[in-house]
Amino acid sequence: MRAEVRTRQLGVFLRDRVRSVVVVSDDGELGVALRDCVEPWRALIRDVRLDEFDAAIAACTPWPWMVVGSGTRTPAALLPLVMARPSIVAWYGEPPLNGHGRVHSLALFSDVAGFVRDCLNREVGGMRLAAGTGVELPLGRCVRSASLEALIGVHPAGFELPLRVFRSGARVLREVGIPWRPQRAPASGDVVLAPWGSPASAVSA
Repeated sequence: MRAEVRTRQLGVFLRDRVRSVVVVSDDGELGVALRDCVEPWRALIRDVRLDEFDAAIAACTPWPWMVVGSGTRTPAALLPLVMARPSIVAWYGEPPLNGHGRVHSLALFSDVAGFVRDCLNREVGGMRLAAGTGVELPLGRCVRSASLEALIGVHPAGFELPLRVFRSGARVLREVGIPWRPQRAPASGDVVLAPWGSPASAVSA
């Protein structure tokens, strides 16, 4: 199906700030199956083919919260994305990128679906993902930070990225008085979300 037709029918290329899961596969079955597993108010499933991947990630403001893929071919834009932005990446089958970035490789579709749902439903330090976009804090307050959304979703894992990428999340947490920060984990070197004053806080955003 041509990309402009898919735009009108599905809206997968419409620019939006809603939390997005870009699902890239050869035949679309993965995206259809995930759409059946994820409540639409939690995230928008953008089901695309390999040659549509660039347009899909460009539509995600500021970047896709998660990328889910399958198959042996990898979109050329995936590596630049994970080397610059905290997008969670899950792959059905053998992981791509030759070890670059943090790719969560899953052998069964049930594992993929479970991983996506767990990331969407995760609660860390009283924080959880709000409907559509943003983070819901204790007492019901909501804040917006794409990097904080990513850290909550992937917790307790993290991202192989510079700390500066997570400055917006650190600033939000300071402003609202939540005692958690993006920090460099000593064991892995990844940036994770951890309690302020924990052993990981030797280097923090």
